[in-house]
Amino acid sequence: MKLLYVAGGFPRLTETFVLNEVLGQLERGHDVRVVSLRRSQGSHPAEAEEIRRRTIDVGRVPLPRRHLRRGASSVPEQRWSRRLFAMAAAANVAARLGGFSPDVVHAHFLNLPTLVAGTLARLLEVPYTFTGHADDFMVDVPDQLLRQRVLHADAGFVVSEAGQREIVRRARLDPDESRRLTVVRASAHRRVAAQGSEPAAPLTLVTVGRLVPIKGIDVSIRAFALVRRRHPRARYWVVGEGPERPKLEDLIRSLDLQGSVTLLGSMDNATAQRVLVRSHVAVLACRRDDRGAADGVPVFLMEAGLLGVPVVSTDVAGVPELVRHGRSGLLARPDEVTELADAVLGLAAGGELRARLVSGLRERVETEFAPGRQLDRMHAVWQQLTLDPPPGAA
Repeated sequence: MKLLYVAGGFPRLTETFVLNEVLGQLERGHDVRVVSLRRSQGSHPAEAEEIRRRTIDVGRVPLPRRHLRRGASSVPEQRWSRRLFAMAAAANVAARLGGFSPDVVHAHFLNLPTLVAGTLARLLEVPYTFTGHADDFMVDVPDQLLRQRVLHADAGFVVSEAGQREIVRRARLDPDESRRLTVVRASAHRRVAAQGSEPAAPLTLVTVGRLVPIKGIDVSIRAFALVRRRHPRARYWVVGEGPERPKLEDLIRSLDLQGSVTLLGSMDNATAQRVLVRSHVAVLACRRDDRGAADGVPVFLMEAGLLGVPVVSTDVAGVPELVRHGRSGLLARPDEVTELADAVLGLAAGGELRARLVSGLRERVETEFAPGRQLDRMHAVWQQLTLDPPPGAA
């Protein structure tokens, strides 16, 4: 099958699940091209080099008049600036495909990439689908537009059951309309190999993620301060970068944790995994932010499971679909510092609880969240779409 992916920026260190999926498609023998609406800045995984040669970077593009009507007028979008950009980007990509004729156009994220994918698919007269993740539909797309965008696409995927329910509710989809949505999980980095020996002292906590409010890193720092009362030599490493860094640095100073909490900055996936495997507990205090955004199902927690590191998180959005309290990890309520600290302390002793939760999380990641299972789900939908193409398709 020939697949044309559309992403906001590709590849991105914070969105390795897109790279993982594309590499999985190639390994299965599918012919893949990627449209990157903005060229990715900075470092990226070595595996991305092959895909970069298959990537069309869009950037700033002129708007050809001959494409003003064809294929774009029905694409749902309230802002004309975005609609015009989608029309220009689609025309630009269509002219640069050469002999590549995709069977399906697929977008990651329900905001601008899906708008461009829909416009491009109508130009090429092929089906298109999307994957909805989290704030791309929780925040960026108003309810009425969300309904229009879901129904305009030929099918859609969502990374969590919680996300699927939220789209159905906000877009007011009836049971028949809801059937066009399929849960397809984001998956852990393809090179994560299962490990499992417990690291040496001192007690070490790790978080990997962008420094943004939905990750709740301020909460986990406060919880760590409570943990240190029982484990004075404990340390906490935070891998990632983002706009919350100044606030977190101030918090670390105010709690006198400069010697034990380290903001390590951004790292490639392989380096982050080496840090993670040296930790006793993976912590992610997920929450909804002031806009209503939340994580889908964090890939960091999946990688922890494959590396044999027990996890403590919160019961927000799709997290409980991976971390089932008492079976594959421990959950606290969001923003509950003491609950989070108590959960960490429960795992700090190691022993039977740690071993049971590690085993349960690894089993969950290797079954429901296995990359191959997600590709099977996608191709089942795509095969049906290409057998029964949309009106106007060849």
